[in-house]
Amino acid sequence: MNVSSRSRGSQVFPKRRIFLRGAPLAALLLATACATRYAPPAGDPIDDPATRTACIETLREAYPDSFKMVQRLALTIRGRRYDFVGYLIVRRGAGFRALTLGEMGGKVFDLESKDGERRILLKPDSMPPNPLIDGAMGEIAHLFDPRAAQDARLVRSAEGRPILSSESEGVVREDTFDAPGRPVLRSIEARDGRIARRATYETPRLFAGWPRPIPTRIRIENLRWRYELDIQLLEFHVLPDDAGGPESR
Repeated sequence: MNVSSRSRGSQVFPKRRIFLRGAPLAALLLATACATRYAPPAGDPIDDPATRTACIETLREAYPDSFKMVQRLALTIRGRRYDFVGYLIVRRGAGFRALTLGEMGGKVFDLESKDGERRILLKPDSMPPNPLIDGAMGEIAHLFDPRAAQDARLVRSAEGRPILSSESEGVVREDTFDAPGRPVLRSIEARDGRIARRATYETPRLFAGWPRPIPTRIRIENLRWRYELDIQLLEFHVLPDDAGGPESR
């Protein structure tokens, strides 16, 4: 995946750094970079093709092809918390645009994924690009454009729930379902034998224009950069498929 970054943070916050209770955000992220080893899910194989298909389709149809969200975001790093409001537009399979506002309403981050390229349109001057490209933008792709291969492995967990596991280009995605055809409860993404991120999905509800329940709270832990993100969904809107690219607002 091609990556580029372009910082114009000084136009909004001259000579500033984002601080979390006295500590620079960039310094906290760099100081905590780490990872945890991944072990494939244990359990009895589920060989029923209909059950596998139901789980794959549930994942593929978790969200409409085009949608926008307004979210309340709480980022926690080493016990330090910072609050944002996020605006997200997703065109599944095409890309997304994510705009983040700080507590005082100013733009902090502007991120875009389009045609396989991830770009940073705006960030604080002191922020390195990797926690955004590999971290935040990876989170968006994992949470809001989930997919699994048709040959995904399906096992039954000790608690009796189906776990769908698939691998593509060295990246493993693992999803635990409440039941076949029911929403995802937990997910994991692993790269090079180490867990990159893991998420839990809570309080699903129906929104106008989409027949499947959408989780209104997601908690995701990034084990590479050692931060946690608590996402609360404030608004959800289905967009027409022909409404333009991910930069549309």
